[in-house]
Amino acid sequence: MKLSQAQIGRPLYGGAAILGGLVWLVFWTFHTVAHGPRNPAPTEGTFLGYTALEHAERMMLIAPPLLAVALIGLLRYEWHGLRVLGRTGLGCTLAALAAMGLVSAGLGPWTLYALSVVGLCLGLVLLGVGTRRLIGWPSWSRLAPLIASIAIPLLVAARWPGSPLLRAGDVVGYALLEGIGVAFALCWIALGYGLGWGGPPSASIRRQRVTVPN
Repeated sequence: MKLSQAQIGRPLYGGAAILGGLVWLVFWTFHTVAHGPRNPAPTEGTFLGYTALEHAERMMLIAPPLLAVALIGLLRYEWHGLRVLGRTGLGCTLAALAAMGLVSAGLGPWTLYALSVVGLCLGLVLLGVGTRRLIGWPSWSRLAPLIASIAIPLLVAARWPGSPLLRAGDVVGYALLEGIGVAFALCWIALGYGLGWGGPPSASIRRQRVTVPN
């Protein structure tokens, strides 16, 4: 049986995106429980012995490298399909993830983290413009970055200090905070599926075929 390099490589890159999304989801849930439903929240809250900030730091050390690998795969196999805006968004997203990882590792100021969040949101918008044009991907996978780029700012705004939604009870507060992480994680899981298994390898990129014994 003959498999192209794309047929072998795409699932690996897609799997990295899915794994990165799952890691983000798990640590964000830990962060949510430790943080609590209020905003601003008491800083002494913990879960499994760690504060919300410590869970976030671990998340930012583990997930971004996996997501960066997925972006490299997207760049490699869907370069032409993404077009100019999609490639620009991919670059912004990759740079933002790298900045987040540096700050979490103690190699940069927290002002850089704030800028990286803005860059990440902008990158997802542009990336979503590119992925929605990809052929062979399911629609929910192609549109995931655009949906996440809309949902995340809305949820952040809904949790802003003084928001009437925060006075609706702890359940609502927890749901809004958890929703931010869920939206981001599901975006990467959907991208991972599209990249790895959503369609045939891009016709615009031909790779040397390799032989795999039966």
